[in-house]
Amino acid sequence: MRKVWQAQGSGHGGARGIGAAIAEALTKAGASVMIGDILADLGKETAGRLAKTGAKTGFVELNVTDDAQWEKAVAATIARWWLRHLDQHAGIEITSLVVDLKAEDLRGCATSTLSAPVSA
Repeated sequence: MRKVWQAQGSGHGGARGIGAAIAEALTKAGASVMIGDILADLGKETAGRLAKTGAKTGFVELNVTDDAQWEKAVAATIARWWLRHLDQHAGIEITSLVVDLKAEDLRGCATSTLSAPVSA
């Protein structure tokens, strides 16, 4: 069986949306999936829903911009199964008009999207 780490952040993370759909598709294909997300309650709910179908899933709380949380999340995955693949879909959702965006908002989006795979 394939073991997969699906690392997610907020926005469209493993707890919901595209990330949750990918986690579901991977488990249907027989993969073991560890979901990581900053949205802990939703992430646990998603992992629990998938587990009820017989899937091997788990959840770890993860802010993808925090290197220490990455280390803990990857260690938790390896301790439970192993790590063969990292599928990262972190993003930050900002609901605002473009003219109202601040530079730090854009830097946060870029950091979560670009640095998270490097951190892993």
